[in-house]
Amino acid sequence: MAIGIGIVLSLLLTELILRLHNPFETRLRGDRIVLPVARQYRFQNPDVQGLDSVIVHTKNSIGFRGPDPPASGFDGDFVVFVVGGSTTECMYLSDGKDWPTLLGDSLRTVIDSLWINNAGLDGHSTFGHRILLQDVILPYHPDMIVFLLGVNDVGRSDLHAQMAAHLKAGMRFDSLEGLIKSLAAYSETASLTLNLYRYLRAAARGLPHKRVDLQGMPHAIPSAAAIDSAVSVHQRLYIAAYRERIATLVDMCRSAGVTPLLLTQPMLLGSGRDPVTGIDLETVVVAGQTGRERWLVLEAYNDVVREFQNDAGVVVVDLARSMDKSSAYYYDILHFTERGAAEVARIVFAGIVREGRPRLQ
Repeated sequence: MAIGIGIVLSLLLTELILRLHNPFETRLRGDRIVLPVARQYRFQNPDVQGLDSVIVHTKNSIGFRGPDPPASGFDGDFVVFVVGGSTTECMYLSDGKDWPTLLGDSLRTVIDSLWINNAGLDGHSTFGHRILLQDVILPYHPDMIVFLLGVNDVGRSDLHAQMAAHLKAGMRFDSLEGLIKSLAAYSETASLTLNLYRYLRAAARGLPHKRVDLQGMPHAIPSAAAIDSAVSVHQRLYIAAYRERIATLVDMCRSAGVTPLLLTQPMLLGSGRDPVTGIDLETVVVAGQTGRERWLVLEAYNDVVREFQNDAGVVVVDLARSMDKSSAYYYDILHFTERGAAEVARIVFAGIVREGRPRLQ
């Protein structure tokens, strides 16, 4: 009994402290987006090539990267938001070097009056994007929303149930995970526990930001049977729900009179040799999977995005197939160096001008 009382009191004290001051930044709490408004980050980078030695990353008055919304409103401006996860936010690229900002620089050569914000949020999936559109972005009545989709949805069976699990609609007792997820809508302690769990899960999949030494990684011959099995599992368990979530985002845009532009997710791994190191990008092993397996699983999700290119009013730019696989463009298997961000901006701009120009005039 004493142990039980001690645990309860400790949890209550932890909850009180976190409610008074939570030093851990949480971007999604229950059904609510928590944006880092008017904040500046400074990072020291001692050894990762392709990034500044001192990185300065600034959030504006609405929690995004880019200029503040004009106080007088968007009178005559072409308004663009870029939505995605960490590969969109570009946390470790200094201000002005993230690809959405560089894209805006290019778009200003063909658009007289442009306002663009980088609304990427590290770790966000299509579930977070839906909330972000509904609560923050659509009220600004943008003309276009650019989505970089895919990697944070891979293998996420929980996302289809999050609509119910994260809303303040009662507690779930069917499993420990369900209990924590539903409690996270009410409790800072549960929310912190859930976000720590997500980070550890991402670390096990090789997704967090960290420099990757391709030359020091193990290699294995890709197994065709293992790859077919892995892709089949994702097709059977996750792809249909992913397609539904993208369709929801597209419908939300259409209903608001917004042009959605969808980008497929590129990755360093997959095929050929890295032109910088000469490493075989198919056989290198990351988190227990060969590069070829990881790439083909991601391509199953990219194929879903490609399906929307035949939908009227939807622009699709196949960034995954257009971007070269080179460690000059990535500091890990997913996240872009400054050169990589510039290349992404170039490809997306070319796709917008070619595919979406009628909506820009």
